[in-house]
Amino acid sequence: MNKYTTDISGSLLRNQLGKAVIKLQSQASPTASNTDLVTMEQVLNEASRLMSRFYKSLGSPTFQPEQVYIDTVPELDDYNTAFGDIETDLDVVFSEFENLEV
Repeated sequence: MNKYTTDISGSLLRNQLGKAVIKLQSQASPTASNTDLVTMEQVLNEASRLMSRFYKSLGSPTFQPEQVYIDTVPELDDYNTAFGDIETDLDVVFSEFENLEV
């Protein structure tokens, strides 16, 4: 181990990265049955996007609230993304609680 790095005592980052990998695996389809990510380029682009997002938000929640305007209907994609991010954060929190039980 490098003397300038510290050992991560918790598993928070590992759990966050694990959720990103699971998300990528669920979107990628080697049999082309899922239309989200079929080609290798699409898989690599999505992996790059997820890793970039992971490193930009180290130690912070996945969910980042956006500006909401009164009397407007949210875009469906934004709504689904927000609740997906909240679900990811809750999964990570519950994983951390499970680690504390051990």
